[in-house]
Amino acid sequence: ADIADPGFSARFAPDRFDTIVAINVLEHVPDDTAAFGQLMGTLAPGGHLLLWLPAMPALYNDMDRLAGHVRRYTRHGLRGQLEALGEVRDLRYVNPIGGLGWWANGLVRKRSLNDPHVNMQIEWFDRIGVPISRTLGHATGRLFGQSLFAAVRKSPC
Repeated sequence: ADIADPGFSARFAPDRFDTIVAINVLEHVPDDTAAFGQLMGTLAPGGHLLLWLPAMPALYNDMDRLAGHVRRYTRHGLRGQLEALGEVRDLRYVNPIGGLGWWANGLVRKRSLNDPHVNMQIEWFDRIGVPISRTLGHATGRLFGQSLFAAVRKSPC
């Protein structure tokens, strides 16, 4: 289904889902405000929209373009978009170590997402960086991270 399609909510019947999870989706949609509204329109009253989005516009680089990203989000800007839709239950930056890696890779022009150096970094990050990033994330969640996690609750009425 195309979440940017104006008929998206009607296709899935309004108030149908208790929870929707969108991981690395909205950054590909030109009109994300409309897409947020479409997703919220399919939630049942009291339902939750859980989002994982790329963060920090300053990190936007060739790898974002290659991945088809239209944007990266800030915590403040995303809060404004989401508060218009429902109760923001959680909104924080995650993965500070990944953010530093994304920034460093952005310094190297024309790097492919399938570059052997990038793949090696991903393997290292999965083994070593994730535990460190999780620990640091508790301290940096309001300040910095490669991604944003958001949980929004639709009004129960």
